[in-house]
Amino acid sequence: MSNKLRVHHLLCDNPEWVEVLKEAFEVEKRWYERYPREQYPDMEWLGFEWHEVHGPPATLNKMVTSGVLDVSYSSHSSTNYKVRDPEVVKEAIALLEALPMEPEVATEIPDDIFQPIIGYDDIKEFLLKALKGEKRLHFLLEGTPATAKSLFMLCVQRAIPQAYYATGSRTTAPGLTDALLTHEPWVLLLDEIDKMDMRSYAVLLSLMESGNVVETKYKRHTVTRVNTIVIGAANSVAKLRPELLSRFDFHLRLKPYTRDEFITVCRNYLSEFEGVPGPLAEYIGLKVWSSLKIPSDVRKARGIARILDRFDEGDVDRVIAFEERYT
Repeated sequence: MSNKLRVHHLLCDNPEWVEVLKEAFEVEKRWYERYPREQYPDMEWLGFEWHEVHGPPATLNKMVTSGVLDVSYSSHSSTNYKVRDPEVVKEAIALLEALPMEPEVATEIPDDIFQPIIGYDDIKEFLLKALKGEKRLHFLLEGTPATAKSLFMLCVQRAIPQAYYATGSRTTAPGLTDALLTHEPWVLLLDEIDKMDMRSYAVLLSLMESGNVVETKYKRHTVTRVNTIVIGAANSVAKLRPELLSRFDFHLRLKPYTRDEFITVCRNYLSEFEGVPGPLAEYIGLKVWSSLKIPSDVRKARGIARILDRFDEGDVDRVIAFEERYT
């Protein structure tokens, strides 16, 4: 079987990969538009990160295992990916898109969408009810790091292909408008919503109140209506504008995890999203919680898991000692 045909079969079996690959090509294109090779011959694009293509790490890892992606760079804080054979992948996508389209079927949201999250059973119940309902309801999750805010978002993103993830610190008004008009997401997931700029807030206010997205081009305004639910997250809403706060139907303040809850969350998250064996995932959670220098944050556990050379406790201890040495 040729490589192109193999990739084509993989994309047929995993249609959600197509958008990931398309966005990966766009990320690379924008980078080289900013840093043209002829002007910056020594600057090499490192590759894309998971949040730039709205694909969870577990999906990207599966694409690496299948030979569609390569890990191009890895550090304690991030992992970058590149398409292994770009021309073959583009041809496979073109071949796939040339096939007759099947009628779109509504996404069936599983009842256990939030299974990796420990506790918060009432939040799970009402958030699931909102996601399955026909009326738009907006949720704001507030809490210190390691209170499952981002994990709630990740679970929604994984279960709903029509969800769009963005971070407030990296969001601009034109970018948000373009994303809403291009993707018309079922759910807009906005992490660090308190770090958005004022112009982005204006886009969000209109979206949440009426569903209207206003695009201005050449002094002409075009209004498009989208049926989008907004789920926002912030460590603190102290700086959030009152009119935006009022747009959220539910403002939920999450409490920090206990020791046992944190370890269980690490086990569930690292096992399901990072492919770490359950006992070792639990061990990583225990070591992070027990450390006097490392914050008890699931992201810290994720970073440790991603940089391991071997899936054993000795390697975990080595990485923990390294981080404590410089923390």
